[in-house]
Amino acid sequence: MTSTYTLKSPAILRKGLRAYLGLHVTAFDVLVTQSKKAQALSQTRFEGYAVRGTKIEDGLSAIFSKTPKFVRRATPCGMATTMGLLPKKNAADAKVDVAASKKTVTPAKKAVAEKTTKVVAKKAVHVETKTETKIARHIPYYQAVLTYDASASEDVVRKIVNHCGIALSNNDGKFVACSDESERATVRDSWLVNKLGMTGTDLELDAKVMAVCETMKADRMKSRVTFYYLLAKTEGKLNTL
Repeated sequence: MTSTYTLKSPAILRKGLRAYLGLHVTAFDVLVTQSKKAQALSQTRFEGYAVRGTKIEDGLSAIFSKTPKFVRRATPCGMATTMGLLPKKNAADAKVDVAASKKTVTPAKKAVAEKTTKVVAKKAVHVETKTETKIARHIPYYQAVLTYDASASEDVVRKIVNHCGIALSNNDGKFVACSDESERATVRDSWLVNKLGMTGTDLELDAKVMAVCETMKADRMKSRVTFYYLLAKTEGKLNTL
């Protein structure tokens, strides 16, 4: 005799329940497999998979909410949730996780930030060193002047160095050649007349230049800065520089 099943038959209900349980066991197996794969991924991608898993979990929870309570507790997912293996989360929690993942600093971003910080620090040190070098440029000339005037003003020497400027970068400009008539004429015209505002005949002004040459005769290489300082001091022009 052929068996006949109806929706109210106990046999079809049990068979349907078994199918339902089998479906959720399969879903649970898929979740376990995906979880193992996610653990093998890098930390950066793991956070993204965790957010995606939360969405799947919320979807399953929505499905379970439509089934009888005793059925939900009997399923593998229900038992895992009851035991605390699967946390209870809602849509609001998922949004918080997404926001947190966006704020997470990845190793790549951290490396770029550290590299940028090092470059900026290196440039700052370079600028600072360059500034210090520029400020200290007059010091060697000031020390040379002190051998002739122990009370010499450092500020006055610095002004003379700034006046000479780039000319001090080579020996022709750095030193005064008293044996060269054209050099003496340059000192007379550019320093005594144009800078110090001295007046008089060329012969008188040349005599002043020769007087400093005599003062510095012990120096084989006569520093231009010291030479100019002594000329200004002799003529009482240090305060005008």
